[in-house]
Formats: sequence, structure tokens, C-alpha cells
Amino acid sequence: MFEQAKPAMMAVLPGKLTGERMMRIALSAIRINPDLRKCTPASVVGAILQSCKIGLELNTPLGHAYLVPYKSECTLIIGYKGMLHLAYQNPRILAVRAHLVREQDRFEWQAGTEERIVHIPLLPERNAGSVVGAYAIIDLDGGGHITRYMSIEEILRARPGHWQKTPWNDPKAADEMILKTVIRRAIKLAPIGEQLATAIAADEASTRGAHYTLDTETDQAVLIEDAQEIEAEPIEAPVDIPTPTRGKRPHVAGQTDMIGDTPGPTMPE
Repeated sequence: MFEQAKPAMMAVLPGKLTGERMMRIALSAIRINPDLRKCTPASVVGAILQSCKIGLELNTPLGHAYLVPYKSECTLIIGYKGMLHLAYQNPRILAVRAHLVREQDRFEWQAGTEERIVHIPLLPERNAGSVVGAYAIIDLDGGGHITRYMSIEEILRARPGHWQKTPWNDPKAADEMILKTVIRRAIKLAPIGEQLATAIAADEASTRGAHYTLDTETDQAVLIEDAQEIEAEPIEAPVDIPTPTRGKRPHVAGQTDMIGDTPGPTMPE
């Protein structure tokens, strides 16, 4: 099946990536993670094809994207650095900045016609307490920018249902996954190209346990959710999980997100 999919991989690979390199990387990931061997071959090939279409390497130190087993299927999860890599390929996006907000930080967020974020982290970071939120700022050519703040509760609800088997469960990668989530929410409002839009759709699909499979008639990756093909673009449906107990929150000025998502949290002094 891998050999059958090789021509399709080569047809969609962008830039300097080659079908041979992607095949070697994918086979290496399967050898390293024995659970991937329990996944259906079609779902593994489907995830590899989709990563080829997006142009991100799998399970490498680059942290661009990951093959993650979920039940008997292989899912594709985009990494923090993969999201940034694709964003910076867009000439309209000049810079992407994202930061964690901790309990003892000074943090002010003002929404409205003139959005404003003030963040003064408490240093050293080990004394600043737990993460209570994160924000992203995307600078656009022409002087505009997009901002997005998310509470830790919003962020954790956006994790995949099988997050324990993903980089979310790695203490070294969890902070990056938090930042990726808020960047993903913000960047959906930016002028993005097909590759980045496809990456966002694939990442959001993974939060529901959806997976790609190989259509043997077309040699293309097809999204499968609830055992049925989904033709429309995936729409994020966060998984409800227990809300973690948190302590004192930093002050947040402005409680309504102007882009129309969940209102910002009320954070007492």
C-alpha cells in the first residue's frame, strides 16, 4: 500500500521535500512507535498523504507534525513549529507572536475598536505559577494585526480526545501545544493559503478523533469521521474535559472577544 501511494505523495509534495524522504520518515515513525503498527494501513497512508499535501515532515525533531494512533486508526496532529512554518510562507504575514500567561503575571487585554494587550511576565518563570491562558498576535503587511486570547479552560477543551497519546502528554511539548492552539484560532482570521488552511482543517479534525484514509480508487486522502466520509471543511468541536482547578488569575481588562468566539473569562484581582 505504501508503494501504491508513492506516486500520489510525489504529486502533492511541495518545495524540496521528496517522496523517498517522506516515506523514510514515515517508516521510521512506525518503527519508533509500535502502536502505529496496530492502525489500519489505509489510515496510516492517508495521514502520510495529507502531511505531504501540507508539506510538513512527520515525527522529526523539527516538531512539524505527528502520526498519532487513536483506537485502530492513525491521526495527523500538526505541531506548534509546523503551524509557524506554514504561516511564515505567507508573504502577508510578517510575524507571529504567542506567549503563555501565568497566575502571577500582570496581564491586561482590552477588546473593542482598538485592541490592546499588556503583558508583564513575573520572572523568574518558576515563581509565576500555573498557566492560566495564552495569546497570539499576528502582524500583517500594511500595519494591521490580529490578536486572540484564550483561557486555559478553552485551550484544554480544544485538545484531542486521545490527548494522552499525543504531544499534549509530553511535559516538554505541552506548552508548545498550548501556543499552537491559540495561534490556530488567531490565524484562521488571517489571509491564508491552501496549505495552511488544509493544516488547520487537519489539526481540528484530530480533536474529534477523525482520521484520513487512502481512497484506493483516486489515491487521495479522504477524511473519515464517525465511519462516514466528510466532504465539507471540518468545523472545530472541542471535547469536554474536566476543568482544572486554578488559583488566582491575572487581571484582564476587557471581557468580550471582538472576533465573536467565547467571551473572555472574568478574572478577579
